[in-house]
Amino acid sequence: DAVLRGQIEGAGLTYILCSDEEPLYLPKDGPLVQLLSGAYEDMTGEKCDVFAMGGGTYARQMNGKGVAFGASFAGDDTNAHNCNESLNLEHYKKHAQICLEAMYRMFTTE
Repeated sequence: DAVLRGQIEGAGLTYILCSDEEPLYLPKDGPLVQLLSGAYEDMTGEKCDVFAMGGGTYARQMNGKGVAFGASFAGDDTNAHNCNESLNLEHYKKHAQICLEAMYRMFTTE
C-alpha cells in the first residue's frame, strides 16, 4: 500500500484506497487441502494439481477455514464467467462424487 501510494502521489495524483482484503491462502500440506486432494486422487486415480488463483471466491467468507474446490477438470473448455459458460456434464457428476467422498472424510476424520 505504501509503495503504491508513494508512486501515485509522487505523480501528482490523489490516492484513495477503496478496499483492502488480505489474500486467502491455505498451505498445500495443510489438513483441509490434503483431505480434498486425497479425495480427488482416490476418486480419479490421478494426481491432484493443487494451485492458488488469487480470485475473490466464496471461500473468502469462510475466514481461512475453506478453499474453492471447482468442478472443472484439466482440458475442459468452460468459458468460465463469460458468455456461454458451460461445463462437461460427466465431469460435473465426477466432481459430485469427489465432493461426496470429501464430505464423508470431513465428517469421519478425527
